[in-house]
Amino acid sequence: MRKAVLRHDAGWRRIAITLALPYPTGLRLDRLLAAELPLSRSRLQLLYDTGEIRIGPERKDALKRGIRDGTLITLDLRDEAERLMVGMAALGRAAMGG
Repeated sequence: MRKAVLRHDAGWRRIAITLALPYPTGLRLDRLLAAELPLSRSRLQLLYDTGEIRIGPERKDALKRGIRDGTLITLDLRDEAERLMVGMAALGRAAMGG
């Protein structure tokens, strides 16, 4: 898994992740996110249901579908501690500046 930070602003609130897949895979989106971010699959589902996670293209069962090239995941997390933990994991760093 390769991660690249395209933009990082101090005081950020939103994380946008675009999946770029060189070849097809059968991995479900919820499993990928749970493996890469410090969130359980049930927590991911709750955040999706409350609109704190949005997935494009939009589908009701998007978390349970296989990952696809070009999928955009936007996390707009209200809880600051959770946001920082997810941000560190998304950036692939032990600590975040800002």
